[in-house]
Amino acid sequence: MTWAAPQARQIPEVVFERLRESEDTLMTDVVCHVRTTYQTYSLVTDQELRSSFRQNLDISIQTVRRAAPPEAATLERYAQISRSRFEKGVLVDELIRAFRWSIGVIADQLTVILKDLGVSAESGVHAYRLIWRASDDYTSQLVSEYRRHQIRLDSQNREMKADILSRLQSGTVDKETLRVLSSRFNLLQEQSVCAFRAKPTDSALDVLDVMVQADTALVRSRGFAAIKGDHVVGVCTDPISISGPVAIPHLAHRVADLVRQCQGGAVYLHGPGARQLQP
Repeated sequence: MTWAAPQARQIPEVVFERLRESEDTLMTDVVCHVRTTYQTYSLVTDQELRSSFRQNLDISIQTVRRAAPPEAATLERYAQISRSRFEKGVLVDELIRAFRWSIGVIADQLTVILKDLGVSAESGVHAYRLIWRASDDYTSQLVSEYRRHQIRLDSQNREMKADILSRLQSGTVDKETLRVLSSRFNLLQEQSVCAFRAKPTDSALDVLDVMVQADTALVRSRGFAAIKGDHVVGVCTDPISISGPVAIPHLAHRVADLVRQCQGGAVYLHGPGARQLQP
């Protein structure tokens, strides 16, 4: 199937001018939607969200005007904006959902403008399909960028995670450790923090299996974990569930006490096991 079609060339330039004129209104709706829907965007500024929307609008207009998607190199360059999102703790699925919602807002507005200007329905349908095909191409670039980010992050964080967890266990938490917890792992000082230790209870599992399960569970709970000998130890904002291995809650009590001392009493235990941790 080819991208170009005669109908696409019949869309007048005034359509794109009208779409640009709608930018502020559409942008306000998109920013509001992201703020109220996606919690992991909390550290992303409104200015960054507005910049992303303009980029999405550029992709849409360029695609319809040329009756072809932007070049792969251009989409790859655009997708690099996602690096700062991942570094601020935005989940890849929320990034993609927010992007596609933004594209949907733009595509719907384009449809309204085409109808108002009397552009043929056939041209409108083709333009709409062009935008969503470009959206699919860009989403693929976002996923690729996320994979590259994860490789870099895993390499950078492996030793750092082990060091910080050792500090938490030994009681040598300092201001620099708290800064790294906040800047690198998005564990803010006012948040509750739990901790866990887990090890295999099934001979068919090894510590790497436990690490994979812990990482999967931590996708929805901000935190991190590392392998320590024959077990996995980690911290998180909400208690996590790991099938197979046994979580040992007493570590949470010790870590929480240490962090509470460093943060002036701002951290509290919560969730399953909290009663067991009371003195």
